Amino acid sequence: MTARERFRDYMAGKPVDRPPMFESQIPEDTIRAWQSQGLAPEVSPYEHFGLDERERAPIRASRVDHGTEPVADLRAARHAAGRYYSDVLKQYPPAWPKTRESLALSDKVVYADAYPSGFLQEMGVKDSPTLTKVLLGLCDEPGAAELLMRKYADFLIEVIRNRYRGLQIEYFFYSEPIAHPRAPVISPVMYRRFVLPHLARVIHEGRKIGVHEHVLWTAGGVKPLIPLWLEAGINGLWISHTRASGIDYLELRREFGPRVSLWGGTDNRVLYRGPDAVDAEIARLAPLFSSGRYMAMIDDTIRPEVPFAAYCHYRRTLDHTACGLP
Repeated sequence: MTARERFRDYMAGKPVDRPPMFESQIPEDTIRAWQSQGLAPEVSPYEHFGLDERERAPIRASRVDHGTEPVADLRAARHAAGRYYSDVLKQYPPAWPKTRESLALSDKVVYADAYPSGFLQEMGVKDSPTLTKVLLGLCDEPGAAELLMRKYADFLIEVIRNRYRGLQIEYFFYSEPIAHPRAPVISPVMYRRFVLPHLARVIHEGRKIGVHEHVLWTAGGVKPLIPLWLEAGINGLWISHTRASGIDYLELRREFGPRVSLWGGTDNRVLYRGPDAVDAEIARLAPLFSSGRYMAMIDDTIRPEVPFAAYCHYRRTLDHTACGLP
C-alpha cells in the first residue's frame, strides 16, 4: 500500500498492512548529530526507519508572516483584516497549478494548513507585552476580535474553495497554541465567543470538499478547550508536552473513543532515560494501537541531545507493538 492509501483506509477503519507511521519534527541539527552516531548521510531518518511521508500543500494563508501588530481595538482589527487580501495573497506559489497536479499524483499523505495560525497569533501576540495588550482588548473592545476572526474565517474559506476544491487531501491541519503548561490563556467562555463559530465554519467548508480528517495541534494544559474543538468539528488531536501538562491520551481515548484520532503522546523524556523507560512508555500506550486511529509520535521536537541509539530502540519497540514486527 502507498502511504496515502494506508492512511485513508486506517482512518476509515478498513484493513491495512500496518498502521501509518509518522514522526514529529526531526530538525537538521538532530539529523547531523545522528549522522555522527551511525545514520548514513545519504539516507533521511524517514527513509531509514521506513516512516510514512507527508506532503504539505504549500499555501499558508495567514497574516502572521507579515509583521503583525497586536489587535486590541477596532481600528487595528480593520487594518489587520485588510491584509488578508493584500499581503497574504502573495503567499500563493506562482506554480500552484503544477504543484496541485503533483500533489494529486503523490503517494505521500497530503495535508493542508486550513487554520495555519491560532487565535492569539492572528491577534498579533508575540510575547508577554503583546499578550497583555490583546487580553485587555478582549475585555475593553471585544468587537475587534470578533471582526478579525470573522474576516480570517472568510478568507480561509475562500482559500479552501478556490485552491483545494477537487484536490484529494488526507487531512486539514489546524494550529492553536493557546495555553501554558497548566491551563489555557483564555477561558472556554471567551474561546466560544471569539473563535468557535468561525473555526466551525472553516471545518464545515473542508467537509464540503471531501476532507474528512481535521487535526488540531496544540500544546500545554488545554483540556478545558477540548470539548469546544470537538463541537466545532475537530476529530483529531495532536497535543505536545502531554505528560508534562497532565494530559493522558488513554483518558482521552476512554472519554471520546476512536472517533477522535490521537497524534503524538509519547513522552519525549523517556528517550533520555534508557531502554527500560522507552519500553514502559510504549507498553503504557499499547491500548491506543488496538483501538485504532492513533498516530504514535514523540510529543515534542526531537532535539540533537537525543541519542541515535535511543531513538532506534524506540522505533524497534514501537514497530513490535504497533505492527507485530520482530
